Amino acid sequence: HTFTIAVEWNPGNATGIAGALNDSIPILVRPSQVSILGTSGLPSRLSAQSPYVATFSLAYNGSQSAIVYLWATPASGGARVEAGAESTLAGNFTLNWGASQLVPGTAYVFAFEAVYNGVDAFYNYSGTYSVPATTSPSSFVTQVFFHLPLWIWLVIVAAAIAVVAGVLWFLRRTAAGKLVECGECGNLIPEDATVCPKCGAEFESELVRCSRCSSTIPAKSTICPECAAVLLGGAGEVGEAAERQGYQDFTEKPRAEAKRELGDNFNEGSFWDWWKRQPTYVPYNQWKLQQGQGTPRTGMTEPPAATSGEAQPPARPPTGGGGSPTTPPPTAPAPPVPAPAPEAAAAPATGGAPPAGFKACPGCGKEIPADYLICPFCSSVVQ
Repeated sequence: HTFTIAVEWNPGNATGIAGALNDSIPILVRPSQVSILGTSGLPSRLSAQSPYVATFSLAYNGSQSAIVYLWATPASGGARVEAGAESTLAGNFTLNWGASQLVPGTAYVFAFEAVYNGVDAFYNYSGTYSVPATTSPSSFVTQVFFHLPLWIWLVIVAAAIAVVAGVLWFLRRTAAGKLVECGECGNLIPEDATVCPKCGAEFESELVRCSRCSSTIPAKSTICPECAAVLLGGAGEVGEAAERQGYQDFTEKPRAEAKRELGDNFNEGSFWDWWKRQPTYVPYNQWKLQQGQGTPRTGMTEPPAATSGEAQPPARPPTGGGGSPTTPPPTAPAPPVPAPAPEAAAAPATGGAPPAGFKACPGCGKEIPADYLICPFCSSVVQ
């Protein structure tokens, strides 16, 4: 600051001698000295959630308020943290502060700073103070391996396994192609498989659909193994043609049942679709197998060994007391007794004619319906 001194004499010039004199004198006025003293200690272990109160004594010359700070500086070095601040006049006061801004597990040194008119004063607390580090329950997955927690490694491994499994599944799906159901065991197998890996059933690599019964059959088939329809070329040899005719006769009964049940909707395709869903369905190849094994058809029975009209051998007449047995008179011989029909030989030379609508099989001699071309007992072709 600059001060001016003015000197004036004989004001009004009463004596004829008067004058004035002034001069500027710079004077430096220093601000008031500030002193601060902490009057209470601090707890050595702090809690980040707890409020604290610090008392101090502040002294300076002036009528304005001073600002008091409480600083926490890391003991190992670093930026200081403001724990509390308050404006106050000189005297004894309290400061509310907290440790929520402090890093747990770090040691700090504390100090008061009072600022007034650009002049500051410090009071340093002795010792270090810290907020205890937070402890979490130890877990195996939180262990650190190669700078990463174990749970992160587990996620990486699981993701890798999922990717590998997805690639393998895609490759297998691409390589396997379309899956179809095995007609024997029902398991899903590749559509181009020739042998079922589950049950060992063999399949044809090329299949077609029968135009008569809509069954899937080998492409090289000349006769449908399901319905005996001729597919390629002629009907084949005489034996095959006769077997087809026999199977055709075999289907007459289910055809009649289908006509009754389907009514106006009956046709060749609907018949085969209906019969395949019936328990009496027998495909052509299975029917041929039954004929080859000599299995009679449903409803067929072997003819009786002898008819009621056949003559019985005459009864032996009673014998006398001690004489030899007598014989019938030669003038009335008994009719010859025919031998029973052989099981697998030529037809008997003698015997009664078959009933109406039946004929004798030349192979086994048994009576079969007149319209049969294949004997259901010995599978012989009947002309």
